[in-house]
Amino acid sequence: MKRLGYLYEQIYDWNNLLTAFHDAKKGKSSADLSAFEYNWEGNLLEMQSQLREQRYSFGRYRHFEIYEPKQRTISCAPFRDRVLHHSLCNVIMPILEISMIVDSYACRRNKGLHKALRRAFWFYQNSAYHYRLDIKKYFYTIDHQVLLAKLNRKFKDPKLMFLLEQLLGTYDSGVKYYFPHTESDVCDMVRPRGLPIGNLTSQLFANFYLSDFDHYVREQLHFPYYIRYMDDVIVFGDSREGLKDAMLRMRSKLQEIKLCPNEKKDYIKKNSQGIDFLGFRLHENRIKLRSCNLVRFRRKLKSRRIVTDFNQLLRSINGHIGYLTAGHTKKLINRIFGDIEFSNEKRKWKMVLP
Repeated sequence: MKRLGYLYEQIYDWNNLLTAFHDAKKGKSSADLSAFEYNWEGNLLEMQSQLREQRYSFGRYRHFEIYEPKQRTISCAPFRDRVLHHSLCNVIMPILEISMIVDSYACRRNKGLHKALRRAFWFYQNSAYHYRLDIKKYFYTIDHQVLLAKLNRKFKDPKLMFLLEQLLGTYDSGVKYYFPHTESDVCDMVRPRGLPIGNLTSQLFANFYLSDFDHYVREQLHFPYYIRYMDDVIVFGDSREGLKDAMLRMRSKLQEIKLCPNEKKDYIKKNSQGIDFLGFRLHENRIKLRSCNLVRFRRKLKSRRIVTDFNQLLRSINGHIGYLTAGHTKKLINRIFGDIEFSNEKRKWKMVLP
C-alpha cells in the first residue's frame, strides 16, 4: 500500500470537527464538556484556526484509578483534546484498518468481543493445541519511536506526522515500565514509551502497533488459526512442537518492537484443558463464564436492589449483560436474576432475560 498524503487538512475540516464534537460528547457529562458546549461554535472555530496554523497545543491529563476488573490508571484528556482525538481517528482509522487482519477484533467496527469469542471457539474446536500469549503491561510499554516509524510508513503528510508526534509526546509511562530483554541496549531505559489508557487514539494506535506482528504469524509462520483481541493472542495448531517453534519466533519478533510477554499468560497447552480468553473459558462444547466475573455481576446487582430510577438501573447493568451474553450464559444470568429482588416505593419485582 502506498503512503498517503494531504490528510492533515481533513482533520480540521468543519464537518469533521462538528461530527467529532458530537461523538465526543455522546453519553458524557462533565464541567469541562459543559464549558466547551456553552460556546461550542466559537471553540470549534478556534480549534480549526489553531490546527490550520499548526499551533494547536494539547492540554494536561487528569489521572484517576479504577479497580474493576483490575487496577488501572485512567488518563482523561481535556474535552477539546478529546474532540481532536475523534477528528483525527475519523481521518486515519480507515487507512490503518486496511492493514489489519480479519481476526483482530478489538476496537473495530463490526468486530468486538462477541465475534472474537465465537471465532476463537471455532478455532478451538478445530485444532488440538494452543499457544496463549499476553503482552506485559502492553499500553504502558508501546515504544513511541517504533510506533512513529510504523505510522510514517503509512502517511507521507509531514503536518499529520508532526501532530501525531505531539500527541504521543503528551504521555510517557517512564522507567517504571521498562522491562529489559536480550536485545536491550543502554538507551532503551530512557526511550519515551506508553499510551494513556482513556484516549480514543490510544486504542487505535495500540491495535495498529501489532498489525505487522499479526501478518508475520499468519503469513510467515503459516498459522491461519490465529486470533488477537488487543494484546490477548492465541495461536492454534495441531502440533505442540510446531507451536514451540512459533513461540520462540514470536518472542523474538516482540523484542524487535520493544515488547515483552507476560510470563503468567505465556504457555502451550492441549485444547482439552480449556482456554481462558476475554473473561470466558472455552471448554468442551461451551463458552463458559469465569467465576470471578460471575461474582462481580452478582455484586453489582445486589448493590442496585433499591431502585430510585429504573432507567438508571438499566443503564447500569446493560453493559454487564451485553458482555456476559457473549458466552452460553443465558440460563446462568436468569438464575442470578431469580435470586435477587428489586424494589422501589411502590412495588417489588425480579428481572428475567428473554
